[in-house]
This record gives sequence, structure tokens and C-alpha cells, in this order.
Amino acid sequence: MKTFFSMECASVMLLILALACAIATFVETAHGTEVAWAMVYSTAWFGALMVLLGINLTYNIYRYRMIKLRTLPALIFHASFLFMLAGAILTRYFGFEGNIHIREGGESSIVTTKDEVVQLLTLGSDGEFISADESKFLNGAGRMNFDLNLDVEGRIANLKFKELVEHGELKWVQDPTGQAPARVELLFSNNVGSQNVSLQSGESMDIGELSITFNAEPKSKNFIYIKSKDGKFYLNSSLDINATKMADMSTAPLKRNEDNPLGNLLLYSFDGINFAPVSLLSSAVEKFVPVAANLPGEPGVVATLSFAGQSHEIYVPRDSHGASYKVGDKNFIVALAPKMLHLPFKIALRDFVMDRYPGTNSPSGYKSEITLKDGNTSFDYDIFMNHVLDYGGYRFFQSSYDTDERGTVLSVNKDPGKAPTYIGYFLLCVGMFFNFFNRGSRFFKLSRLISENTHLATEKDVNSKNSVSSSVPVSSTESSVSKRTKKSRRGTKGAALALAGALALSLAALYPSVANAEQNSTAQNSISQNPASNTATQNSASQSPASVQNSTSQNFVQNSAQNSAAENSKHSSASQESAAEQDSIPPHNFSTMGGELAVPKFDPKFSEDLASLVIQGFDGRMEPFDTVSRELLNKIYRADDYKAPNGEILNHNAAALSFMLNQSYWRRAPIIKVSEPELKKILGMDEKQSHASMMDFFEFKGGESYYKLDKMVEEINRKPLGNRGVLDKEIIKVNERVNVFYSAFMGDYFRIIPVKNAKNNEWLSPLYLGDALDQNESAEVKKMMGIFVSSVVYAQESGDWTSANKMLSYVKKYQAQNGANLMPSESAIKYEILFNKAKIFSRLFPIYTVSGFLLLIFIFLRMMKPALRLGGAFKLVYIVNTVAFIAHTAGLVLRGYVSGHAPWSNSYESLIYIAWALSLSGIFFSRKSAISLALTSIMAGITLMVAHLSDIDPQITNLQPVLKSHWLTIHVSVITASYGFLGLCMLLGIFTLVMFLFDRKNPEIARNIAEATHINEMSMILGLCLLTVGNFLGGVWANESWGRYWGWDPKETWALITIFIYAVVVHFRFMPKLNNQFAFAVASMFAYFSVIMTYFGVNFYLSGMHSYASGERIPVPGWAYVMVASMVALAIAAYFRSGKSARL
Repeated sequence: MKTFFSMECASVMLLILALACAIATFVETAHGTEVAWAMVYSTAWFGALMVLLGINLTYNIYRYRMIKLRTLPALIFHASFLFMLAGAILTRYFGFEGNIHIREGGESSIVTTKDEVVQLLTLGSDGEFISADESKFLNGAGRMNFDLNLDVEGRIANLKFKELVEHGELKWVQDPTGQAPARVELLFSNNVGSQNVSLQSGESMDIGELSITFNAEPKSKNFIYIKSKDGKFYLNSSLDINATKMADMSTAPLKRNEDNPLGNLLLYSFDGINFAPVSLLSSAVEKFVPVAANLPGEPGVVATLSFAGQSHEIYVPRDSHGASYKVGDKNFIVALAPKMLHLPFKIALRDFVMDRYPGTNSPSGYKSEITLKDGNTSFDYDIFMNHVLDYGGYRFFQSSYDTDERGTVLSVNKDPGKAPTYIGYFLLCVGMFFNFFNRGSRFFKLSRLISENTHLATEKDVNSKNSVSSSVPVSSTESSVSKRTKKSRRGTKGAALALAGALALSLAALYPSVANAEQNSTAQNSISQNPASNTATQNSASQSPASVQNSTSQNFVQNSAQNSAAENSKHSSASQESAAEQDSIPPHNFSTMGGELAVPKFDPKFSEDLASLVIQGFDGRMEPFDTVSRELLNKIYRADDYKAPNGEILNHNAAALSFMLNQSYWRRAPIIKVSEPELKKILGMDEKQSHASMMDFFEFKGGESYYKLDKMVEEINRKPLGNRGVLDKEIIKVNERVNVFYSAFMGDYFRIIPVKNAKNNEWLSPLYLGDALDQNESAEVKKMMGIFVSSVVYAQESGDWTSANKMLSYVKKYQAQNGANLMPSESAIKYEILFNKAKIFSRLFPIYTVSGFLLLIFIFLRMMKPALRLGGAFKLVYIVNTVAFIAHTAGLVLRGYVSGHAPWSNSYESLIYIAWALSLSGIFFSRKSAISLALTSIMAGITLMVAHLSDIDPQITNLQPVLKSHWLTIHVSVITASYGFLGLCMLLGIFTLVMFLFDRKNPEIARNIAEATHINEMSMILGLCLLTVGNFLGGVWANESWGRYWGWDPKETWALITIFIYAVVVHFRFMPKLNNQFAFAVASMFAYFSVIMTYFGVNFYLSGMHSYASGERIPVPGWAYVMVASMVALAIAAYFRSGKSARL
């Protein structure tokens, strides 16, 4: 009993539970949710393990004397898990989940349970159904077992599992007993279609005027009469039938009105109709049999049904209708399907409403307008995501809908465990909160230890001692020491100045874009102010504004007319698809052109005004032109602004508009980023070139253009992701850039025209108006856009941008008048443009990284030279990090305001939020430790760098319907913030192990190890509390959104696994063999892999509601293996150097 109630035993049970949960998530991905539940979650041993943990926890609450006022917060925190355990038991054994399906205008009270059961039914002598059911038991992948008895008025019918066929079909086979009747199957076909004919002995079928019979006399003049005798089959017909042998294709006529042998390898034909035997069985039974993997099939259950001394092998269908079999003197119905339960009231569906994002088919929300009827009580209610209905102990929430949007599927939940579970969640939060302010808590004790032993505290003590002793006379020896101290101080000041200089240089190097922007602006101003130099443009238009407008307007109208027929198919397919799914760009006549390239001219003020023009994105988001143009140029050119070969700079807004207006230039301009030398050779580029033109991707033969990457992309798409080389990946990326550029080139991205009374508020590109506009509206838009285009072209020719600016204002006014219901506010547009210009997050990662590394270098120098003081360097880095943190916070707030939702709804946003949490954790502990500030700065910088890798899209997107909840702000922010504090634990663990490699007799190294360990433990306590609270707040969100607070989804399961692992590590101090600095450092380093699995692994390698993986899985990068191997090597080396490390 002592062993069972020990902390070691509790830790082992937690780790076993974590391992079982981890295995279950992979089983679910490989074999489905049912198998995972049957193997782990619904097993008796899994439930028993949780109960044993509850008993162990209860005893340890008593053992460690938590039942007293001084430790009340810890008692509340730990007792909360007992309430949650009680709630889980009530939910599992006394609750149920199901679905109710209702069509518009209809009503229902029938709920189908979530779980499928094996059902056996028959009619009793009174005409009522007698039934029995049993939950099917999956013992593992491809395993099932059930043994069901049904009492039929004193006689027992038994249904017993025999076999689970993974991939098979139901077909007629020969009965080995020979007792079943004969059966033939024929396949008839003609030039219209085919029909299968299956006849049991004595049956017949009519096809038009033709009668087909089997062992039954024909009653029609035109017949095909099949007989069986002594196991052989014969064909007798009144028709002229020819028989063709399959072996040699020889043909011979059959004798009319006589018995002709019927063979399996013969094809029969008459009057343009062919038929052939599929199966000829002298005694046939229907069985579910395996089929080849390349043929159509499905899983199926084979069982034995026994009654009245007879047994039959039967197939148990997986549907609610079941199948009927006669055994003995009774007919039975068997099925593998959900049970149907009747609610004590009815729900009627008045209307199902689907809302979509403007101009898209993506749902922004959907709801069921229902009427609940309970006797004389009736009321209306709307059920939608994050808005559930509670009535009569049942909870109804929006789950799904019919494809025709005329019916709804509501999930139904009855959960008696909700109250104790919610009490547990509340106590968890209360206990955690008050524990941080409890002076007797471990957190406070660690804080005191750190305050007494850190570098910064030591320096303060030294300074105070120096100030006290300054009035005392000193000896010559003391004087020399004082001189050395002064030199050391001068060295420290010099080091601080060096640090400041390094930071200044790094910042100057980081922001050349500011200087470039000023140069660009100056260059553009000089260009626009010199009309004489603008005469050599790609359009040979007259210098008269009227003639330019007329010719350009005419071309624009013609272009619109040519493209209108293809509008529906074209602009919808121009969405931001992945390059891997696009084989080639659409065909276009990219003919060769001669002459010098003249960079299109744009006035800086016009470009600035163009930024606020509103565009409707492909996902329905209304965004300024500035956002779209930046995204386009970054995807294609991999920079914010375009730099021409002659050195001229073109602003992203000007470049994006110019794609449509100055196509002759952009066909030949180097705009598409290409990195791989091998691909450059394929395209015929010079190795020194970094960008290719659209012309480089085509070769011209016989007046036709051919896309060079077409066949390559097709071949690469056939390869598994893991088998693709560097060149393959580069081709896929470049192919995507080409497709994006082509779509921009053709105007697909620029949906700037609001359509009056348009379905779903769709906006259109001026080049693809089609029939969406009425005649008057179409004429007005074409005239407006024609004049706008011609005014811009004229301005490029003449340098006079007055008309262009006026027309741009007119287009904006047209948008405001005709699309007012979708237009973002002026402040939203202004702040989004400001957010785009600031590029806060991409500019922060070098600041974090440089400052962190410099402080870390000073910490190591301090270990080598103890007289060196960290005060100046620390203060400088602290100030830099605080300013960076404020900017980081402002960036998050700005992105949240611009997007209209909490800025942590996708991969990019969550990464920048984790970096923010890391920075916060460093500043939080900076008063105690310079080490934590240095490490978190580095980690925050690295996290921001990862967020800005090319594979992660920083684009602001619309939310899925389920995410439209205040719980997104609470749950995701808390749980993601915990990753920052736990990330600090990993860094401090690595730092501690590195320290063990040095001479531990050095007091500075020993102090560093103690300081890092104490900060590590504090950060782990804080991170674990945030993770635990965040995870269970997610449970509350789930319960309020879809009526279930825990469903063992892989994401929530791995979050729970992470909690289990860190709970074990944080209790190392209660286990004598693990109560040391080395063990704690190793555990904190490797424990973070569970966080990585929760964040990345679930998203891309497992299935579930939080999974973003589709198709083939992304291969694990090679550096990940190197990192793991390095950590293992570090832990082994530190083990041999650590000796007997100090206790926690």
C-alpha cells in the first residue's frame, strides 16, 4: 500500500495513461475512431486506471497535509481533479449522445445514438417486435466480437460473430451443403446500357416483350428459358441467338426451341443485345466474401444465426434497414446500426438558414430555426454554432446539414456529469489563481531563493557593501583592489557601449528598406516630374488625352466583352490554390517582342491613394488594394516592391495595377523568383539572375507557345511528398508563382466592382463582368473603368496624373455607393495599410535574437571573469526587449482590429502569439534572472523567424463558423501562452546541461545552475497551470458549442498528455531518486516534445477536428533528427560531468 500511494506510483500511472492516450491517437488515424475507443478509451482498464489515480490523489492530499488554511489554494487546485473525475464517470456511464435529422416543414422526436449496436429482431405471436441489442466490441484493428441472445417466447435465438471482412462484397456463392435452391446470374447489355438479371429456380423476369425464366415454363412468345439438370445448365429460346467462344472468338448459332448447353465462357447475342452468364450455381447462398483491393468493396460482418436447431451463416449489414433471414420457423431482422430513441417532445424545423462570406460559397454561419413542441408547451428557438438549446435535461446543438440546405442535423446530448465537471473547472481556476499569491506555496519559495542567489542580486549586494565601506580608510592592498574594480567597471561600461553599438548596427542593417523607400520615393518623384522622359512607353498612343482615352477605353471594352463568356469558370478557378494541384498555367499567346523595356511610370501619390481601393478577396474578405498587392508581389517576386533591371523601383500597388495595364512590359520583365541553378538552366536563365520573366517559361514553335514546366509538374505531382527532391520542390513553388502571376496578369484578383442586387454580395473584376450586371449598370461600369484605364495610361505617357487621381476617387465613390453594406470603415482600411507598412513581426525577430545572443555572451563572459558585471548590459537588453514587447503587443492588437477577430486563429498568428508569450515570460522573470531574459529573447526571435518561412502564409483570413466565439479569445490565448513558458523551461534545461559540461567547482557556474533550475521550476509551474486551465476552458467552449466538453479529439488528447508529462516533472522533488538538478533539466528539455507534438504533430500527422493534414503527410525535416540526436548527446555528456548534482 505504501508503494501504491507513493508519488512514484502516481507518476508511473500518469505516464501509462499518457502513453495509452498517445497510442490511441495514432490508432484513430490509422483505423478510425471506433477502433481507438474500443482499444483504449472505452476499456475497463483505462477507466480503472483513472479511478486508481483519483484514489492516489485523495490519499496524497491527506498525506501532504493540504487540509489546512495555509495550503488551502493547493487543496482547492488538487481537489478540482476529483470533481472532474466524478463528472467523467457520470458522463460515461449515465449520459448519451446522438443525432436528430429534420427536414424543413417536418418534425421529429427520434434520436439515433452515436454508437452503433448489433440488433436482432423478430415478430412475436402478438404481432409486436421482440428485440435485443449489444454494443459491438472492437478488440483491435480488424477485430470484432459479439454473442447476442434473443428470447423468442421461451426459445433462444443466438447471433454470434464469425468474421470481419475488411474489404469485400455481398455475392451469391455455391452452397457446400447443396440444400439451397439453384440460381443463375446473367448480364444483359446493348448500346444504351446494361442490366443484371438474377433468378432463383422457379423465378422469371420480363424485359419488354422478352420473358426470361429459370426452371419455369415461359408464358411469352419471345423467351429465353434456362434449365438446370444434374448440376448442368441449358438454354432454350425462341430467338435466333449466336454464341461466341471467348477463347478463339468463333461464332455458332444456337438451335431454336431446343436445349443448348449454357457455358460460362460464351457470349450470346441477338438483335443487337448481348448477354453472358455471371454465375451458374446449382445451390446458391448469399455471402459476404473478400474481394481484391483494386476492386470496389467495403467492410462487412459475417455472423452465425442459430434458432430451433438450425444455424445459418449470414451477413450483418451496416445500415438501419438491416437484412431479413429465415431460420427454423421464424423470420429475423439483423442490423449493425445506431439505436433509435424517442424524446418526450418533438422538434419541428421551420427553416434552415445558410449565410456565406460575400462572393464565395464558404459558409460564414448556419442556423436551424426550430419550434419545440411538448404537449401544450410550444416555443420558437434558433440553434447555431455557439448557441445551443437546453431543454428537459437534453442539449441540442448545430452539427451538420443536408447538401440541398433543406434539412438539418442536430446533435443531442444528455450529460448528468456536467455540474461536477464545471465545479471542477471553477475550482481549478480559483486554486491556481490564489496559489500564486500564497506565501507558503512552492512558487513563492522559489521566488525568494532566486532573489537571494542570482547575478543581479549579488551585484546589488556588492554595490551596497561598497557604498558602506567607502568612508572607511583603506590600505594599499585595498586600494589596488579598488583600482582593479574600477578597471573592471570601465570594462563593463565599455562592454555595454559595445553592446549598444552592436545593437545599433544590427538595427541599421535590418532596416535598409526605410532608406530604400525614401530613395524609391525620390526616384519616382523625379520620374513623374519629367514628362519628356516618359515618351517611350509600350503603348503607341497619341499624346492627346482624348485620343488616349478613346483608344484605351475601346480596348478595355473589347477585352471585357471577350472575357465575359468565360467569367463564371475563370474567376472562380483563379483562387489561391496550391501549386501542387495546378499542372500548368492557362494558355496564353506569349509571343516574342523586341525593343527596350521601359518601366511603367507611376506617381507616388497615385500609388498611395490606390492603396485604399477596396478589393473583395477570394475568401470573401474585404481588404484594401495595398494588402492584395503586397501579397501578390511577395508570392511572385518575394519582396514588397519591384526593382527593375535598370535599378528603378516600382511600388507594390503600382506594380499590381500595372500587371493588367502594361502587359507588354510584364511579359518580359524579370518578376518571378527562381532560386535553384538547375531550374535556371532549364529556363535558359543566367545563373546570376534571381528572377525570370513570363517569357522564360515558354518556348515558341510554329506560332504556338508551350509551357516548359508542364510535364515536369505533372510528373512531380505523381511522386510522394517524401520522395521529392530540392529541384522538385522548387519547380512546384515556381509553378505556383507563375500561376499567381498569370491570374494577376489577367485581372482575376482585382474584384473591385460591386454588383447591385448580386447574389451573396459578389464583387467582380472589371475584366469579367459577364451577365452579372444589367445593361445600364454594365454600360456605366465599362465606361467608368475604360476612362480610368485610359487616364492612367495617359498619365504614364504625359506625366500629368490629375485625371487619373480624379478617376480613382470616382471609382472609390462608386464602391461606397453600391457596396456600402460590405465596405470596411475608413479607420479599418487606414489601420490595415499602417499594419502592412509597419511589418512589425518580421522586423522584431532580429531584434529579439541579436539582443538575446549578446546578453548570453555576456553571461558566459561573466562566468569566465566573475569581476565582470552584467548590470549595464542587462539594463540595455531589458529596455530593448521591453520596447520590442510593446511593439509586439501593438502589432497583435492592430492585427486583431484589422481582422475583426482574436489574432491567433491560424498557424502564423499562433506562432507570433507564442513569440509574444515567450517575450512576456522573459520580462516576467527578468527581475530575477538575466539568463531567462537572454534565452526567451532568442527563442522569441527564432519563433518569429519560423513564422515568416515561405511555407507559412501570413495572410489574414475569415474565421470558420465554429471559431466565431469569445471562447477563441480566452481558450486559445491561455493555452498558447503556456507554450511560451514551457518553451523557456526547455531552454533553461538545455542551458543547465551545458553548464554541467563546465567545471562545477567554479562558484559562478554553480550559481548559474541553481538560478536556471529555480527559474525553470517557476516557469514550469506557471506554464503547467496555464496549459491545464486553457485545456479545460477549451472543454467548456466545446460543451457550449457542440454539447460535449471532452471527446478524445487528438488535439485535446495530446494537450492532456502534455499536462500529464509536466505534472510528473514538476513533482520530481517528491521523488528522492529524481530530486536533483540534472534529472529536472533533462526532463524539462525532452518534455517540450509533447508540446511540439500537440502544436505541429496533431495538425499535420493525425486526424481530428484540429487536424489540417490532407493527403500525404509532410515528411519530418532532417534537422529535427539532428536536434533530437544533439539533445540526447548533450544529456549523456552532462550525466557523466554532473556527478552528484544538488537537490531541487
